[in-house]
Amino acid sequence: MHNSVLFVAVCLGLVFCSAYTQASSAPVVPQSEPAEPLPPDQAELPDQTPPEHKLPSSENWAEGKDLHRIERRQIALPLPPDIHIVDEDGLQDGNYIDPKGGPPFPPMSYFFPRTFLDPACDKEKLLEAWEHVKQIVEAQTGDIEDYDYNLPHSIWLGDEWNAVGNPVLQGRSEAIAENLKRIANLFNGVIDDNEMFVWRCTEPLVDESVCFVKKTNREVIATTAKHWNERTKMREQMIMFCPLFFQQPAITDIIRNYFNDQIAQRYMENFYGSTAQFMLHEMWHWGVVSDPPTLDYKYGIEEAYELARTDGTKVAYVNADSYTYDGLAIYIQQAYFSSI
Repeated sequence: MHNSVLFVAVCLGLVFCSAYTQASSAPVVPQSEPAEPLPPDQAELPDQTPPEHKLPSSENWAEGKDLHRIERRQIALPLPPDIHIVDEDGLQDGNYIDPKGGPPFPPMSYFFPRTFLDPACDKEKLLEAWEHVKQIVEAQTGDIEDYDYNLPHSIWLGDEWNAVGNPVLQGRSEAIAENLKRIANLFNGVIDDNEMFVWRCTEPLVDESVCFVKKTNREVIATTAKHWNERTKMREQMIMFCPLFFQQPAITDIIRNYFNDQIAQRYMENFYGSTAQFMLHEMWHWGVVSDPPTLDYKYGIEEAYELARTDGTKVAYVNADSYTYDGLAIYIQQAYFSSI
């Protein structure tokens, strides 16, 4: 691997970046022992998002410089994954049926095979976000000659993201490589026949709101649930897109805003909060993508960055936002370079 890119930040000011085009293969590491179990304790979710984070320059990165706190910004957070919101659901006449009521969800296989879309969703907004997520995944899992994937991967997934030799460390590296391969396969439509996906925008008929947490008085942008469906004999993976999701900007609009501002391009916080970011975060919780399952040990740019520095790959490789910002950083760097 080369030594160039880790954080979108490092090379975000296009001028210093090498050309980058999309490809399909994920990083490959030798086979060895399976990845170790999840870390023992899940950290409490922060009450607010981390402060804004300046992307480090490549020449200052080695000295640990160029990291600044600017301002804090309150924003809704996703809920933890693995919430069993629906049960005893099934398929009827090719549509997804929610036993708790509501209209059937018709198939929308343009996204993924066996995807069912809530008719109340803003289809165009979700399609736009999905296309952007696909581009991020293609950037993250590419294999471009002379492009340094080690830099962004090390920043977000820890310095041992590609370790070999030690069985424990190598097991984590292999898990990362397999996760990247699985999400690439997902967007290529290569998944098992027992996987199905449900995208909903209306809350299920349960006692408490999924999109508003009374305990913290906080709105939720999106959340994920997954379970094995005995009736369909499929693993059902659901994303609930709350109203706040549809108020977020497209990542391409954010990139366009800073096209002529090379200083702003260096601040990762300027690219926080797009529909693609939140959709991708939820996808990293899916069992079809992550093994071991990812959790939310840390949310937000600075929290995820500090996680990779303090706990390293040991925790970052099972943290959803670590993968999310890793892909986003590479994608943004590519977007600005290719625009010159």
